[in-house]
Amino acid sequence: MFLAMVLLITGAIPAGLFSSKAAAADEPLTVAQAIARNNDGLPGTVEGYVIGYFDGSKNKLQTIAPFSGGSNFGLADNPGETDLNKILSVQIPNIISVRNTFGLNSNPELLGKKVRVTNGTLTSYLLLPGIKYIDSSSTTFQLIDEAPETKVASVRANPSSGAVPVGTQVTLETPTVGATVYYKQNTDADYLPYTVPITINDAIHIETYAAKEGIDNSDVTSFDYTLVDTIPISISDARKATENTTVSVQGIVTYSELSGSVSNLYIQDNDAGIVVRGNASGIEVGDQIEAYGPITIYNGLVQVEASKSGFQGGYIRTVEKSQDLPSPVSLNSSHFVPGAGGE
Repeated sequence: MFLAMVLLITGAIPAGLFSSKAAAADEPLTVAQAIARNNDGLPGTVEGYVIGYFDGSKNKLQTIAPFSGGSNFGLADNPGETDLNKILSVQIPNIISVRNTFGLNSNPELLGKKVRVTNGTLTSYLLLPGIKYIDSSSTTFQLIDEAPETKVASVRANPSSGAVPVGTQVTLETPTVGATVYYKQNTDADYLPYTVPITINDAIHIETYAAKEGIDNSDVTSFDYTLVDTIPISISDARKATENTTVSVQGIVTYSELSGSVSNLYIQDNDAGIVVRGNASGIEVGDQIEAYGPITIYNGLVQVEASKSGFQGGYIRTVEKSQDLPSPVSLNSSHFVPGAGGE
């Protein structure tokens, strides 16, 4: 049985995380057994076959590639199942490292493969019996593979090589369960066991490999990092930046809403306002925050998308808690540009 684990890293190494491949260590529920739980809202572990992607609703099950998204997959006890009464809808969190491994739009070869979802919440999702992600220290995703293991899988880094903000923590992992990761930095002569994330404060070169008793060591993998400028600019200047330009801004949160699995934070400084989109656990209205990420446009609305898919190093962090909200600005007709035809 091939065993592997991919760690989902958000700073320090959490305890549970997710795996790309694993053996059947304890008895999971079948999809039929999970459905019989009637969305009881309790944790459960379920195993089944990936049978497609739900494009917005239970009645839009895509079973042939290309798939239009990676936010979910259908799970059934038999590959190729089409009876909705026998399908469990599985939520995939909006986290790059998870969707890059289990999103069908990125991994169409997962169709028909056996997967285990460990410690998710059994609850309704997409109007079907479902299993939802809890958090990175609880829920794991596993692909079950019968291939024999003869060599440790190569080490991966999160984030991968590239330009990152100062203070970024790089985590190293191997998909092989039970393997130990070793690394060295720059001109170091000796490899050390990897135990904690590596903080990037300067340009750095990392070499790493993984070892496990009884099978061959992994190949040596290298990662290189440089620093990007994250000095905040005014929100007014950020709003003038072209789409996909990377910016850092500071402002006070005046409104917050959950949109999908991330937050939309409406922030203001002394001159202007902008929407910041990303993971914002613990941030409240009145907090002064700093956000770093690319400028994106959504329905004509300018936003800083700190957790944009494929972008590494984006962040939202609190500068000061519980600040006074900016004074409202009174608007009159002079603030509005006439539309076509003078309207």
